[in-house]
Amino acid sequence: MKHYLMESKNKKAVAEYDVFQKEIDGVTYRIVKEEVYRWGSWVVNVPTTDKEIKEWLDDRGETMEDMIDCYESVEEFPFMPDLTDDFIELEDYDTEFLEMWDGCSTDWYLQDPGGNISEDKSEEIIELAIDLYEENYHEGLEDEGWENVDCFQQIHSEVTLKECDASGYVFDEDGV
Repeated sequence: MKHYLMESKNKKAVAEYDVFQKEIDGVTYRIVKEEVYRWGSWVVNVPTTDKEIKEWLDDRGETMEDMIDCYESVEEFPFMPDLTDDFIELEDYDTEFLEMWDGCSTDWYLQDPGGNISEDKSEEIIELAIDLYEENYHEGLEDEGWENVDCFQQIHSEVTLKECDASGYVFDEDGV
């Protein structure tokens, strides 16, 4: 297994999303807390042996045949982000979270794909969620019946990848 330290090239390009859900008066509402950070880093684990590649495929519910249908060779499998991609969905890769720091903004919004919720109702629910969160963070929401149903991270910029050990320590030019 090879390991690479991945960091965003740009400041304020790392975001974490917490999704909460609750049924109110027979309607299921989903709110999202988006927090943007100045920097973040992850270790990307890249399989190198046939056994590691098989485990990587099994973890994703894929087979070698499925992947060969999409990619011409194993070397083209998406084990790590392309350095020219300017949007990285971390769930797409085998990563280990190291850190995110200096949270610089937080935004809340209500998921309403059908556009069925009035603006007033949306604002009311968001304000309630913010108040609960400010009182006692995740527990404040959960104590009032909001279930944390998802949490994911994204990088909204190109990234750098530096070979490292499994803990994220980057080697110098001499490999030390």
